[in-house]
Amino acid sequence: MKIEYRPETAGNHETRMRIRGGGLTSNTFITLRGTGIQAPSIAAPRALAPTNVSATSYIANWEDTENTDVDYYIVTRTIYAADGSTSTVEEQAHGDDYSFYISGFKGSESYTVRAIKGNLSSDESNSIIVREASISEVDAEVGFGISIEEGGLRVITTETLADLCIYEANGRTAARLTNVANNTRIALNRGLYIIRAHGVKPLKAIIK
Repeated sequence: MKIEYRPETAGNHETRMRIRGGGLTSNTFITLRGTGIQAPSIAAPRALAPTNVSATSYIANWEDTENTDVDYYIVTRTIYAADGSTSTVEEQAHGDDYSFYISGFKGSESYTVRAIKGNLSSDESNSIIVREASISEVDAEVGFGISIEEGGLRVITTETLADLCIYEANGRTAARLTNVANNTRIALNRGLYIIRAHGVKPLKAIIK
């Protein structure tokens, strides 16, 4: 008979197993002991705002203060198309680098970074939105921005927004929406607007 005992948490563990039947005249107890070891892990980097943003390229940046001897980093780009669809591209950066040149930028995307060490992979970092000059405002740290378009604006977000309020310069509510997804287009008249959403800093938009 083969018995295998696997503790599910770190530290020293002990349990007793009772065996009966099979010709045994009395209950037999076996003490099982085992030591649980914390599974190795690797911390997620922290993505930073991009630099050198142009119409076709930018530099993705991150910092990694928790890990040493990282083999390489994976930069995952989420590209947002005008029709509302998304596509994903993965780029590989050297383990000694904390930035990566991105080409093929088309004006609307976000990126996350994860660290790879041996067969270990960290969780994804925070998501950073990359803006082109046509995007007037962006809160990159939380993945929320707006793009000014003719007759209104388009919401750029890495996560669905529970609520979104748009105010005119005089404080009057121009629009209030819930469950706002990426690439949602909002029609607005000409003027200055303040856009507020829960958990992000207010953004400003000027519709011409």
